[in-house]
Amino acid sequence: MRKIIRNTSLAVLLLSASVVTACTASNGAPTSVPVSTEKVSLEGPLDGKEVEAFADPLFADKMKKFNTVGSNFVVVKDGKVVLSKGYGYANKEKNILVDKDTIFQIGSVTKSFTALAAMQLVDQGKVSMTQDIQAYLGGLKVPNTTGKPLTMFDLLTYSSGVDLPDIVTDFSLEHLNKDIPMKGYFNTHMPTVVRPPGEAYTYDNFGFMLAGYAVESVSGMPYSQYMEKNVFKPLGMNKTGVRLTPEVLSNMAAHYGPNGELQPTIGFAPSEKPEGSMTSTGEDMAKYLIMHLNKGVFEGKEIVSKKSVDLMHTYHIFADPTIPITTVGFEGYFNNLMNGQHVILKGGNVPGHSSLIAILPEKNTAFYMSYNNDSMMSLEVYEAFMNHYFPKTGKTQPSNLYANQ
Repeated sequence: MRKIIRNTSLAVLLLSASVVTACTASNGAPTSVPVSTEKVSLEGPLDGKEVEAFADPLFADKMKKFNTVGSNFVVVKDGKVVLSKGYGYANKEKNILVDKDTIFQIGSVTKSFTALAAMQLVDQGKVSMTQDIQAYLGGLKVPNTTGKPLTMFDLLTYSSGVDLPDIVTDFSLEHLNKDIPMKGYFNTHMPTVVRPPGEAYTYDNFGFMLAGYAVESVSGMPYSQYMEKNVFKPLGMNKTGVRLTPEVLSNMAAHYGPNGELQPTIGFAPSEKPEGSMTSTGEDMAKYLIMHLNKGVFEGKEIVSKKSVDLMHTYHIFADPTIPITTVGFEGYFNNLMNGQHVILKGGNVPGHSSLIAILPEKNTAFYMSYNNDSMMSLEVYEAFMNHYFPKTGKTQPSNLYANQ
């Protein structure tokens, strides 16, 4: 068992191509951060009217700044939806407003769902987090020059050690309405493990695709069917899916560029991408957040074990002893914006759509947002949310969270 302690620190920007050495952290004094002078709510987001009064001017300002056409915003607290609201247009050309049922592409937020699916199989004893992943790939081979086995834990914590972590990033208009399976795709898009797995963080699309392929191989059903049967349906996420079907495409928010210009919707290869192809709505994502805050339980049903949720909420990879980077499936970038709180994040971007999840497990609070351009608007909304509801104070102390491995 390895003890890992999480502390907060000043900001670190983790770019998609960055690599940092993993380490176990030691106790350290939190760095002083200036206290925000804006009006705050020290009790958290408890009242829907108060949250709406906070969110309305915030989204008006940020959407104007980032040329965002439409967005949604969902806040949950103590197992309930405090606010679920749309702003602007899902399609301004057709005068369609964003609401709780507007479908957005959630991009890499998909990775957290893939981690959840993998942890379900761990709960069932069908997958081990520490065994060589080759045991779960149905004969598919991943070249490995290191002599150290690649495990599911490595895949889900962005530490696979492959040389080409973005080799599976493949978007094109030509991919729409085609069926491109993962197995065949890997025949021409397979990197090599060149760094000992678990040694360093690198943002890793390949790792999560491979984890999803393992879910497919072990379960004996396509990734999309597994997610529908074991995640979406039990959670009542009736408008969430993995594939860009004609029905999804006809109901999805339009895509816009940085200046608010309409862009075409592009397809994926393979067609089911465990690292980034999901679509969802605000109403559905609220259920996902509630399940996380309820430690894996939704409406009395255990979706995944508390032990597994704890792994997903606990930091395992650090840039240095004070900078947490990844949990199982989530991340912790821009640590200065945590304001001394334990926050896990997962953002997602595809051309024309962006999303963000922020979960504060100890405060039983979370939010989700999506919007129809590819910008950093979500980061400024996150900063404002934290400063308003969980401001940095002299009494705020970072959490000490331990991971059993």
